[in-house]
Amino acid sequence: MKAAVDLQPVLARSHENDPIVEQVIDAAMLYVERHGFERMTVEDLVRESGVPRTTIYRKLGSRDEILRHLLLRMSVPYQEKCVAIASGPGGFLDRLEAIITASIMNIDTYPWLKAMLAAGVPETSFAVFEAVSRLNAVNVMRRMLEAAVEAGAWRAPASMEAITHWLLRQILTVGSESHEDEAAVRRHVHVFIMPVFRTFHDEVQDFARVEDRLGAIEQGLDRLLRRLDKAGD
Repeated sequence: MKAAVDLQPVLARSHENDPIVEQVIDAAMLYVERHGFERMTVEDLVRESGVPRTTIYRKLGSRDEILRHLLLRMSVPYQEKCVAIASGPGGFLDRLEAIITASIMNIDTYPWLKAMLAAGVPETSFAVFEAVSRLNAVNVMRRMLEAAVEAGAWRAPASMEAITHWLLRQILTVGSESHEDEAAVRRHVHVFIMPVFRTFHDEVQDFARVEDRLGAIEQGLDRLLRRLDKAGD
């Protein structure tokens, strides 16, 4: 039985419809596409956006906050794809594998992000990635896993917080690497990431088969006892 996944609340918004913030993030997106995130300064944003320095600091405050908005902006289009996969046909593990692959492929569409990941993400910036992940595709995957546990189709080997933390690191690590094509990414995910999920899925299935066998044995014993009772009569 396919686990029902409530995905209604998961679509993130890049910001709260603040036109000034939108103007700055538009400028930041254009800048990082040309020069990368690491080189960007507030002076660059002032020049690119036309928004005064004091307003940028008041509205956004820090580079990590700008990064958060950039990540949310770029995540919106592929979130919808991930929700469609999660809600679509196929087995739980197949859909999970497709979403992980799509998440990695999304990184490939942003060279500045790929370069940033390849250079190594500081822990402070990783915290930004993790905060954003709670609103995008990693959250979709978390909801899928929770629904699978609730349906008895999968057993979580650790807390969901630890699992999604590990999964995000896998996605960012693989996303920082070069790949021939989507098929190569899918193979990598299938061989190196999915066994973690497959093991605990198979364990549940094996346990269910054992329960079925025990049930069949109990029924056989009941039939035998009834026959013995009749023979005694």
